[in-house]
Amino acid sequence: STDTTFGEDPDGVGVGGWLEGEGTAGPNGAEKRAAGSGNDSASPDGDRFAAIFSTNGSGNNGWICRTVDATSYNSLMLSYHWRGDLDANNGSDEAVAEYKLGGACVDGNDGTGWTNLATHELSGTGGSWTTLSPFALPGDTAGASFLLRFRTRNAENAEFFRVDGVVVTGTPN
Repeated sequence: STDTTFGEDPDGVGVGGWLEGEGTAGPNGAEKRAAGSGNDSASPDGDRFAAIFSTNGSGNNGWICRTVDATSYNSLMLSYHWRGDLDANNGSDEAVAEYKLGGACVDGNDGTGWTNLATHELSGTGGSWTTLSPFALPGDTAGASFLLRFRTRNAENAEFFRVDGVVVTGTPN
């Protein structure tokens, strides 16, 4: 299994093993953030989490991405904790989880080859962390190496998608 929480790096820089990117219109991106108050309360997995953001409302937003090596596994499942912003706009500020077989993590809203796994309204958490129960990944991820990416798709400035406790599990082949 691949498990990720974002508390493992005490310097608070980067998102531990994940590539970070920003959309083509920048400045957007991602950072590891310590728990605070309001929208930045601690995740169910502890103090730190990844905060993925847009600062310009361009639609080309920040992301985190990593390779998942599932070549020895089938029946893959994904779960994670997520949270939006209380002031996000319903219908125009979203968070996306997606995967891609092969290729590389790239900047921008590169739609080539990415398949949507889940879309979340950033205003939809009511100010709380939401735990997404394990759900089945598509069959083409079994026995494969694939990219897993979380990104924002925002129409407004300074909206954040917080994610933590990313877990991919599977049954050994």
